[in-house]
Amino acid sequence: MAYNFYEIELKEALRPAITYAISDLKNPDARKAEFSKTITLPSSKKLDKLFNHIFEINVETLSFNPNKRLEVEYFADEQSQLRGYLKLDEIVILDNNDVNYKVSIFGKNSDLFSNIGEKELTDLTGLDTYNHPWSRSIIQDSWDNTIRENGIDVSFSYGKGYVYPLIEYGFDQFTNPPTWDVVHLFPAIYAKEYVDRIFTDAGKTYTSNFFNSATFKRLIVPFNGTDIFLSDDQINDRVIKVDTASQSIGTSWQTVVFTNEVLDNDNNYDNTTGVYTVPERGYYDFTTVLDLRAIFTPIGNLVPVTLNRFVSVEIGIFVNGSLSGAINNLYLGDETVTIASGGSYDTGATVAYPSDAHSTNIIMASTTGAGSVSNKTPNYNDPASNCRLSRNELLLSASDTVEIKVKYNLNKVISIAPIGTPDSFIDFGSFAFYDGTHNVTVESGKLTVNVTKASVEENGTIDIYQAVPKEIKQKDFLKSIMNMFRLEIQPNPNQLDDYIIEPYDNFYSNTGVNWSQKLDVSQDLVFEPMGLLEASEYLYKYKDDKDYYNETYKGEYTETYGQRSGLIDNDFVKKLHTTELIFSPTPSVQYPGVDLILPTIIKNEDTYKQTESNIRILYYGGLQSTQSVWSIYSEVANNTEDYTSYPYAGHFSDPYTPSIDINFGLPKRLYYDSSFADIEVTNNNLFNAYHLPFLKQVAQRDSKLVSGYFYLKPEDISGLDFRLAYFFNNAYHRLIRVENYDPNKPLTKCYFLKILSTTPFESIQEWANGGKEDIGGKEDGVDIEETLPELKRPQRTGRNYGKQPHKIQGKDNYVDDQAKNIKIQGDNNYVGANVSNVNLTNSNNNNIIGGVTNVTLINTDGANVTESNVFYINGELIYGGGAVVEKNANFEASNAVRYYEVDTSAGNVVISFGDLQEGKIWNFKKMTAANQMEIKPTSPMTIDDQTSLVYSAQYTNVKVMFDGEQLIII
Repeated sequence: MAYNFYEIELKEALRPAITYAISDLKNPDARKAEFSKTITLPSSKKLDKLFNHIFEINVETLSFNPNKRLEVEYFADEQSQLRGYLKLDEIVILDNNDVNYKVSIFGKNSDLFSNIGEKELTDLTGLDTYNHPWSRSIIQDSWDNTIRENGIDVSFSYGKGYVYPLIEYGFDQFTNPPTWDVVHLFPAIYAKEYVDRIFTDAGKTYTSNFFNSATFKRLIVPFNGTDIFLSDDQINDRVIKVDTASQSIGTSWQTVVFTNEVLDNDNNYDNTTGVYTVPERGYYDFTTVLDLRAIFTPIGNLVPVTLNRFVSVEIGIFVNGSLSGAINNLYLGDETVTIASGGSYDTGATVAYPSDAHSTNIIMASTTGAGSVSNKTPNYNDPASNCRLSRNELLLSASDTVEIKVKYNLNKVISIAPIGTPDSFIDFGSFAFYDGTHNVTVESGKLTVNVTKASVEENGTIDIYQAVPKEIKQKDFLKSIMNMFRLEIQPNPNQLDDYIIEPYDNFYSNTGVNWSQKLDVSQDLVFEPMGLLEASEYLYKYKDDKDYYNETYKGEYTETYGQRSGLIDNDFVKKLHTTELIFSPTPSVQYPGVDLILPTIIKNEDTYKQTESNIRILYYGGLQSTQSVWSIYSEVANNTEDYTSYPYAGHFSDPYTPSIDINFGLPKRLYYDSSFADIEVTNNNLFNAYHLPFLKQVAQRDSKLVSGYFYLKPEDISGLDFRLAYFFNNAYHRLIRVENYDPNKPLTKCYFLKILSTTPFESIQEWANGGKEDIGGKEDGVDIEETLPELKRPQRTGRNYGKQPHKIQGKDNYVDDQAKNIKIQGDNNYVGANVSNVNLTNSNNNNIIGGVTNVTLINTDGANVTESNVFYINGELIYGGGAVVEKNANFEASNAVRYYEVDTSAGNVVISFGDLQEGKIWNFKKMTAANQMEIKPTSPMTIDDQTSLVYSAQYTNVKVMFDGEQLIII
């Protein structure tokens, strides 16, 4: 960005008293401008011109806008003292008519966040370059091959664009193999993509090894909504409104052409052919209204006649040339109208309603006697709406074509005339028939196309902005990234509008600057112990959220998943300082029966319902090999594709052998165990890797905040760099603040943190065996001890899981920790939380949903029990949970039901049978006296050698069994 600077010479020396600072030890998560100051500038010709003489009441300023900041650089002795921006606060006119300008000057850090303002992530520009079709191939490519940019495939690169991680959002029940629909996988945008665009939109750049590191490039922000919705532009590009149709129609289908396009942003409708071309796969509503007219002219009649042939106009919606669904009819003509010799009958297009000439229903006469006329329902539609047809929720694919077509048929009133005799008109006096013409026209009409569902369907285009978390301010996002990794920021002294950004340990340089000769030894050099910090505990955490696993974890452990505290041994300060991110944590959960470890954001564990969530951040670990198969189902292709590796994401860099954890600390529980592989955990987390180095500096008993007065010249300020180590009093220090610097004064007070030698943090990978042993210890005055997590998640690989003293025989059974009194003899059974009193004997692959009680299954496989007090034998539900079912209409008997109560009060009820299980028994009881209950097996099957049995008496009970070939009464 180029600037045109004006050099303003001051009439008198400026007393700026500028403070330069980079951080606040008492609030280490704060990021301050390196300086800020309010000063007074005396009027001068150049300054008055720059401000457009704003102090003149009657002068309208042309170029200067006080609402906009001005770039400013202050020089002393030709040395730059500060660079930032200026805000005009006040104009003061003195008694002698001199003018002073009171201005505020802010440093470049404030300039960055001021440029960002209140904009949200959805306000970032250029993300739409990543719009792409929602297809299985593009999802798969994003894992490690290509992504779509500006409509073409570009090479995959961590940190660029988007990726589709495998996340459990609660759409699907457990399946074998695990299967996701294409539209249940959502794009996640890389955090680096957001950061880069925030800086670009603010007109800034950064110099940062960290932002370009492999670790940061792996961070992703997953989708946190419920569905990918169409953008307003996408909806507007599908919607059309067209009208003004005028044409003759015949007895075969022909397309109605609406010549006037009221709305057609994407030119999807051709007003010369009448064809609408579908732009994207999705659901559409079509509504058309036609004003129809018919003129009936008899030929050869010398006496008055009436109609014997009505016109039945049919209107249909055709997709790719074929009629889609129902048609609508409008009958034109009125047999009571007399047509004189040489005359004609015109139904008209705009008539008073209801009208016999415009009818919506007609029953044609079938007898041959005189006076057999039709029965018609007059059309009660609005006069401008003779015939209306709608087709809703049509699922259409891109490039499908849709047309509105019409035709007419001739329908008889009386069928007396011999076959082949012209009979369009009749003289009722002599029963003579006459030929004639029928001129049928569309007088006017309109067609509207709307979007039924505002969500993107498979193969539709995803507007990537619909995957961006809503109502997240860019400045809050950037600050959370900086607080997450304890990033320090400083304007680059060598490059305008550039910022140096690095984690605490990497930000500071070992390069030393000797300020020994600048220290005024005649004044006190003050040492303040770090015991003056405002807190003895520094808590680092993600923001709480209300999804199932976050709430469950907090309810069990009374803390946020992955939080961490740094404890400083201090007898005098007992305050807590909390650093909380805008992101929420995301526990990873084992998919039952397979080694898929998935970030899981669901509303309820038992029913797996989808839920919106707060913004999240995850580490994309790339493709993780699995011992199991999982699948993606494509509705368009109507098939599944299997995979033996999955796009892993989570807070660990790897679910089993992580080297990085983007939680602040180890959670006390993992929702998966080591059935498929041994689990190692790492303490290389955010706290230890990024926040501990700072706390070590301030926590040691020898740590000191040092302040003194220094002889600083303009050239010292011009080269001021907070990253350097400053040497004086036989020690090196980190510069914290330069307070009230004035180039006209010889001395300036400065604050430093004495640099101490600390033990470098060394990460540990520890085998997680399900215990609670502590790892770590205490380093340089800071408690870094952490507890290994418990492992509490089912693994269906031959092992049974259940911490309570249950009686379990078999393999691959899972019993929740909160279930009680469970007995299992069988394999691969699941018992949910808060279940009690369950007895499964010789039973396999059954699912007992959480919360139910008193369940008995004997010789039963594959039951899904959702209610209490249920009893199955041999796969048959004996009582409870649908054992008794009421029916009042025809139905097919189910193998899962034993007792049917049949209500025949509304009419006869026929009982049929589909796939039958040998030995299955039903009880059918007729509950009412009226009508009949009929048991009717499908031929050639019989019931007691009869094709059907009929029962009329109330409370008749029939017990029926299938013997493997026939139904028998028992």
